[in-house]
Amino acid sequence: MRGRMTQTDFEDKTMAPEFHTVTYDDLKPVLDALIALPHKPTTSDFQVVVESLGWSLYAPRRGTTTLPVNLKLLSGGFMDRPAGNRELVSVNFRVSDTFMEPVPQSAPAALDHAFNELVSVVTACLERPPDRERPWGLPGRTWDLPQGGQIDLLRGNQSIILVYKGRTLQALEMADIRDGQPIDAGL
Repeated sequence: MRGRMTQTDFEDKTMAPEFHTVTYDDLKPVLDALIALPHKPTTSDFQVVVESLGWSLYAPRRGTTTLPVNLKLLSGGFMDRPAGNRELVSVNFRVSDTFMEPVPQSAPAALDHAFNELVSVVTACLERPPDRERPWGLPGRTWDLPQGGQIDLLRGNQSIILVYKGRTLQALEMADIRDGQPIDAGL
């Protein structure tokens, strides 16, 4: 079943006629590929995943996905490591359509509804409920991965984003949570 809402779902008719989200069938192979990444994935590991999913990476930090949403952007975050290696620490992409400016008045209701649907989709893909709500920043949920790392589902003002965080970034974030200090404080 495709996550889809129509204008009749909301009183405000300024919303786009349809607002799509990814389905279990769309997301499961993506999460499986990300979860299968090695302990400290490199840029070449990321390239292999991108190609296996039929996505394209046209710059070191920007690419495009094949997901059925209106903005198919993909971004990877990297950390320089000793010996010139670059470790992949995060991957993010949209899992819903994106409301364009001007954002309609019905967008918050549509995003809330879509977010709740997507929590169920990610829960089904990972076969367990989220471990916690996001402690700061965009509202969302987090699933800790058994082999390390985490999956974050974030509800923005215009779309819903999924973020894979590797073990290194997860460890930094967990330390910051223990210290009560957001990882992005001071940026």
